[in-house]
Amino acid sequence: MSFVQLDEAPPRYEEAPDAAPERPRRPPRPTGPERRALVRRRIVALVVALGLLALLVVATRGCLDWQADRAYTEYARDAGAVAVDSLHQSESLFELLRGGEQKDPIELQNSVNGFRAQADLLIDRARNLDVPDRFGSANRFLVYALEFRRDGLAQLGRELPTALGENDREEANGRIAEAMRSFLVSDVLYSQRLTPDVGEALRERDLPADSDLPGERFLPTIDWLRESTVSDRLSELREGPGEVAAGARGLGLGVVTAGGETLSASSPTQLRASTDLAFSVQLQNQGSVPEEQVEVTVSVTGGSQPMSVERVVPTIPAGGSETATIPLADTPPAGRSVTVKVRVKPAQGETRTDDNESSFPATFSAS
Repeated sequence: MSFVQLDEAPPRYEEAPDAAPERPRRPPRPTGPERRALVRRRIVALVVALGLLALLVVATRGCLDWQADRAYTEYARDAGAVAVDSLHQSESLFELLRGGEQKDPIELQNSVNGFRAQADLLIDRARNLDVPDRFGSANRFLVYALEFRRDGLAQLGRELPTALGENDREEANGRIAEAMRSFLVSDVLYSQRLTPDVGEALRERDLPADSDLPGERFLPTIDWLRESTVSDRLSELREGPGEVAAGARGLGLGVVTAGGETLSASSPTQLRASTDLAFSVQLQNQGSVPEEQVEVTVSVTGGSQPMSVERVVPTIPAGGSETATIPLADTPPAGRSVTVKVRVKPAQGETRTDDNESSFPATFSAS
């Protein structure tokens, strides 16, 4: 019997599949006191985040407000500086027309033409100011006012030689009176459009009142709008002062000093601000009779508060002069451009009052 040996494959064992990885278990939610503490921490973190966000908003808004306040103040300061320089031109111009300096017609015309050239520069300065949107309209009125002043100066310069000459005086005087109307228009634009607009904007932001623009006018008196006034003033320039009639009365201002410095109507004078500052005002009796109880006033404008002091001079002899010493009651503002106005009250029956008042630009320093 034969046996056939069969090769048998070893038994096969199937491997068990890998067990599925165990998912990480979520940590159990805190309960009880732990959950309440977690909620409190989250609320505190949210409140802190909201507080920081609010602080950031407030700080950003405060920075923007500060920048706007600074822009408003700087515009008012720069526009005011342009206005002050223009007013200095007015003081110098009318000082010339009142005969404050003896000049021939050509010199007078050259001086007025010089003022016109300076007026052009002031217009350029006004146009190139850094103007916040709120002051766009106001700045246009500033430019318009300066342009009227420049045009009036140009017309005055053209007509002066004829008005001071021998021919066609009346026509030239009429055209000079028209030039004075340009100055009046400029004052209306300045006082009725520019100044109120700037003042209102400053008050809206609770900015200090001393940022306001100066309130003086370019045309010192409306008498200059009359052709007869122009004729009288230019006749005096042409012919010089005449003899004083018997019984005539008239007062005028002479030299004005403060702290040893002589004030000038054409250029700013540097003065030291102190509690004992006093002005010395020379008063002239241009009439033929003595004057008694002569009132003279010194005022300082341009600071946060105007200052004014009055004194009475007992008597001034006919054709003579006296000096009034007038101390200021308070310390003047330091570091600001101001205007010092000196006025002597006209005598009874005095007809010419051009030289009874003068304005002087000045700057007070603390030391």
